[in-house]
Amino acid sequence: MKAVHNEMETYRKSAVERAAAGLPPLPLTAAQTAELVNGLLAGMPSDSEQEGVELLTDQVPPGVDPAAAIKARFLASVATGEIQLASLSRRRATFRLGTMLGGFNVEPLIALLDDNEVGDVAVEALRKTILIFANFELLTRKAEAGSIRAGEVLKSWAAAEWFTSRPAVPQVVELGACQRFCVQGS
Repeated sequence: MKAVHNEMETYRKSAVERAAAGLPPLPLTAAQTAELVNGLLAGMPSDSEQEGVELLTDQVPPGVDPAAAIKARFLASVATGEIQLASLSRRRATFRLGTMLGGFNVEPLIALLDDNEVGDVAVEALRKTILIFANFELLTRKAEAGSIRAGEVLKSWAAAEWFTSRPAVPQVVELGACQRFCVQGS
């Protein structure tokens, strides 16, 4: 990734040092994320672009910190088609946007509901997102205006599918050779 220099070089060195100590790399900071996005926008060789997309999607944690805001804006730009990358399709960008769990990704996902190419991916992402904050009103207005996909998301939330679609809690959890935890009543 020759187009990305200072911040990302520091990140790579840190990741190597941490790996040698048996530790995972730290998440990307906002400055590192911004430098990475600028490198992706400047055009990288395809193998470097793929590595950059993987770093962006895997090393910027979900949430509402400044790095997540940069990640969400970038993924939303790819998801809408404003930015085109060989290594990240609109559908994949929408999916990745949906893995951010809430916060900066919600408004772009709601906007993408009307997009025929990626709207179904946005529906699936929003069905599993509960940290929507003030965007509930935005989704409600969209549903009231006749958006079928927005209505699907609201119905899914009302049915608590974000919870009921998760794997069941096991009745027995083995903690070790002699320890055992059982759910009451089993």
